Amino acid sequence: MLPAVELAKASGLPPKILLVDDEDFVLSLSTSALRSLGFQDIDNANNGVEALERLNTSERSYDIIICDLNMPEMDGVEFMRRIKADKFSGGLILLSGEDERILKIVEELATVQNINIIGRISKPVTTQGLKEIIENYHLDERITAHTPGVSHNTVNELTADLKGNLDQLRLHYQPFVHIASGEIRGIETLISWQYSDGEVLNADELLKEADKCGCLSRVVQHIYQNAARQSAVWSSQRLFLQNVIRLPIVVLDCDDLKTFFLNRTENVNQFRRQLILEFPEHPLAEHWSDRLDILNQIQLQKIGIAIGNLGESGLKLGQINDFPLSLLRIDLPQLTGESQNNEILATVRSGRNFGRHLRPEVVLKGVEKREDWEIAESVGAHYAQGAFCSQPLPGKSVSGFIESWIPPRRQNNRQVRPALAIASPI
Repeated sequence: MLPAVELAKASGLPPKILLVDDEDFVLSLSTSALRSLGFQDIDNANNGVEALERLNTSERSYDIIICDLNMPEMDGVEFMRRIKADKFSGGLILLSGEDERILKIVEELATVQNINIIGRISKPVTTQGLKEIIENYHLDERITAHTPGVSHNTVNELTADLKGNLDQLRLHYQPFVHIASGEIRGIETLISWQYSDGEVLNADELLKEADKCGCLSRVVQHIYQNAARQSAVWSSQRLFLQNVIRLPIVVLDCDDLKTFFLNRTENVNQFRRQLILEFPEHPLAEHWSDRLDILNQIQLQKIGIAIGNLGESGLKLGQINDFPLSLLRIDLPQLTGESQNNEILATVRSGRNFGRHLRPEVVLKGVEKREDWEIAESVGAHYAQGAFCSQPLPGKSVSGFIESWIPPRRQNNRQVRPALAIASPI
């Protein structure tokens, strides 16, 4: 029986498919292959923008989307993030001319986020390749498993889970690139929580709830220890990467955590020089002098300190003049556009020495396209982080990604790195 007939039996309607690719030849070839498998209701789109328009205007939901990764205007990675946010409940087939390893990374990340990836296929598309994927797709079961609107008794369920084994805690890692050399020299650890039905809670909400239920200390220690172990793995592969972990300021008010960070432990201490704790600027500014002592003590344990979201509030650059920060992490809008902070911009451009002991290096976040990279270069930032460099990755995929990394200056028409963006990781 043709795959289209099988799916029609499951849903009671002829299956509806959307093909998304910027190459007309690929669209034509894929359409022909699908028709030979019995599919008739097939729409085409040349990029993610067109595909979203079709999704929003179609009278009936699409059962399957076949999507290329590298496209103009909106690529497949951003498109997947958008359909995840819109609660697309059908199946997604990844299509790309990229290396098979890149496709596998995207599939792994999509699975973590409960995006319904039913298969991946490398170009050129073949009828047999599509047939094998679609034959294993059970429409009735998949849609039931991905129906949006599943409610959580957030407080009770999360509290119970946070007091348990923390199996649903997820860590992913987004590289940042040294602009002058083009080398990947650092990673940000991104934290999220995945409920049993696939819904994801971002780091801010997770740590807020952990604090409310008295579990903040064990959750932060778990995050730190796992990030340290991952750094140990990378070090064994001769990848010596700064590893930034963003935490809420209440960590500095928790006696258990202060003791944890200030006491040397053999299993993680040798990698502490690579670990950096980032705290947001706004609450840090409120009690800067009170927290300066604990920050200095943490620094003495060879754990770096970074300030994030600089410019959002009242912390003046002069206040950190005597503190040996490892990094300043600044969002791109702070240096451009309507939200531009002239003091920060002037400081970054001048390369002024903030501290007597160590000038903190600047990581510019939100670098999504080549123009953003060029801004980072022009203002004098040391590092760039964002989708133009890499999407968040599972820990086991980082070494392979770095091995295949090509610095921007060596590429003429560089696209956003094809790895799946994690939905609201921070």
